[in-house]
Order: sequence, then structure tokens, then C-alpha cells
Amino acid sequence: MIKAVVTGAGRKIGNSIVFLVFATDGMEVVGAIEQKGHPSIGKDVGEVAGLVNTGILIQDHLESCLDKADVIIGFTDREESIEHLKTASKRNIPIVIGTKGLLYEDMGQIRNLSNETRCVLAPSVGMDLRYLRGAIRAALWIINQPNGLYDMQDIPEL
Repeated sequence: MIKAVVTGAGRKIGNSIVFLVFATDGMEVVGAIEQKGHPSIGKDVGEVAGLVNTGILIQDHLESCLDKADVIIGFTDREESIEHLKTASKRNIPIVIGTKGLLYEDMGQIRNLSNETRCVLAPSVGMDLRYLRGAIRAALWIINQPNGLYDMQDIPEL
């Protein structure tokens, strides 16, 4: 069973990612993160996503959820995404990042951090389920890859 931590779990896209992880055979949510001050912190991630109570409370600190994690999936803003990649690289936990607005100078930092883990950059185009399912596919694939930076075009159809 692949254990996923979902960042941005209190937002619409994060809710959809949580739903898709629970609906995917061989995957489960073991942690959920939201930015400090978000109203969903302390709430059950399943209930926030419109599912059943899971017993997994949304936290505001990524490090607190990583002991059980095999992969991180997050569709958050540029700054949060880079901070999450920094944390993932320290722990060598693969991460799928869906964000927009990355700057040219961000890419050098992302490439360097990806040397210490595996990172997939996924397009963030809102609530389009094709892209969100692609992020789940990337999370399943990235776990067994060597460290480095990947793009969605690298991910085979499963």
C-alpha cells in the first residue's frame, strides 16, 4: 500500500486529490497538510473532502506527517511547493508538485533539490480530472525511480 501525504488538503483541488487517492487501489492517505491559519486545520481530511471520517486530521506542518509517507502530492502555490520540496529532499521522499507561476530562477533550485529526492512537476490547470488523475499516476510511478526531476511526459500510462 502506497502511503500519500496530500498538501493543500483543505482546498478544492486538494479535496479532489484526497478523493482520488482513496479511490485508487493500492494507495491511502496517511497525512494532510494545509497552510498555517487555514480554517480546515484540525479537521478530518475525509470529512473536508466530502468523504467519511478517516481519523486523519489536517496539520499545518509537513514534517509532522512524513514518518509514514511514501510520497507527497501537492497542488499549492509556488512558494509552498518549493518549501515542500525542500522538506521532501531532506527526507528523500518523492513529491508530485502541481503549481503554476514558477519563475525561471525557481527551476534551478528545483533541479538542485531534486538531486536529493524524486520530483514530478505536474500541470495545475484547476479541477480537470485528467490532470489530477495524472498526478495520482505520477505518485504511483515516481516511488521506484532514481532521484531527479521529472515531467508528466516522463510518466507512462499505467
